[in-house]
Amino acid sequence: YNFIDVAKAKGILAVQKVNKAELNELTKAGKLPAKEGVRKAVIELGDKSKNEGTRLSANLGADYYIRSQEISRLKSKHIKQEGKDYYLDINKEVKKSKTFDRIIYLEPQFAKELKAYLDAGNKLSTASLTKLMKKHKLSENKEPFYDLRRRGSALANQILPDPLYRHY
Repeated sequence: YNFIDVAKAKGILAVQKVNKAELNELTKAGKLPAKEGVRKAVIELGDKSKNEGTRLSANLGADYYIRSQEISRLKSKHIKQEGKDYYLDINKEVKKSKTFDRIIYLEPQFAKELKAYLDAGNKLSTASLTKLMKKHKLSENKEPFYDLRRRGSALANQILPDPLYRHY
């Protein structure tokens, strides 16, 4: 028999794993790759918007990679403080079904702005931001908001070593 040595086999498997992950991202039903610069463009759109909810949603999606459906479920009680640190408690009330509970640390100033907005009885929505993304052609996909998570995931995959990289 002609066996491949262990080191060569591990190398082949590592390459195959990376290629499979990239292929899966690209071939999801009708999903095209997220455009580079989409996160920065969305934050700029949010900042230019006169709607505070749009600005907050833009930051939650582009900076913190929160899903659209999770953004709309956020309430003030999901913003927690521990010492000087603020975080979002993405629990069963907020998270997408069949995903895990998680916490997401927030910049203190942003957390205070978000909490004040939600405490005032306002609700977050990504509808106007999604329309702006389509208007400015920031995505070729049917659901452009999802591109923010996909782009964040791709960047994390490039930057973080395997043990630190997490799929959300």
